[in-house]
Amino acid sequence: MVVEPFVVQPQEISGYKAVFTCKTGIEYQRAPEFVVSTDAADMTTAYRGYAYVPSGGDLAEGLVARDSVGNLWYYDRQFAYGKPYATRAKVGGGWQIYNQLTAGADLNGDGRPDLLARDTSGVLWLYKGTGSATAPYATRVKVGAGWQIYNQLSLTGDLTDDGKADAIARDTSGVLWLYKGTGSTTAPFTTRTKIGSGWSIYNSVL
Repeated sequence: MVVEPFVVQPQEISGYKAVFTCKTGIEYQRAPEFVVSTDAADMTTAYRGYAYVPSGGDLAEGLVARDSVGNLWYYDRQFAYGKPYATRAKVGGGWQIYNQLTAGADLNGDGRPDLLARDTSGVLWLYKGTGSATAPYATRVKVGAGWQIYNQLSLTGDLTDDGKADAIARDTSGVLWLYKGTGSTTAPFTTRTKIGSGWSIYNSVL
């Protein structure tokens, strides 16, 4: 998805659930990893001005958010009741060069969640997780070009039950594609496999 300013509205919150609505008006609920508090007003304030970074897989290690000027922030997990994330730590600036970010699954099998970023020319980059709250990502590694054909991208975790994290991508015609993970940093995915068509009815693929 193209990352846009993201604000949680009070009426969208029900405990630890957030409501996502597709274009047909059908509502779906999932437990979002970006929840900071069960208090709606606190959530709205905390995330005003941020862009939502879709998170597939396991985000037990923390949360990533990008603000409107391109700074990337990391919220470490602290397992405190009502406040599951610690005070943010700045990852760095310049992240406005990417129009797609997705994070949370371990692509290279080192036990740390990684991040994928697509730049405006369509090149996809992998940022390996380091396990550090102050510097959570290593220097980027180029995955490949041509990813501008997709309007949704999600790092999903292991969809194929082979022990490796996968990704899904939706093209502009509404076809959903599976990229099976390889466990390799330099070539993290195999050739894409078509999942199905008709996915354009959804405004988000997470």
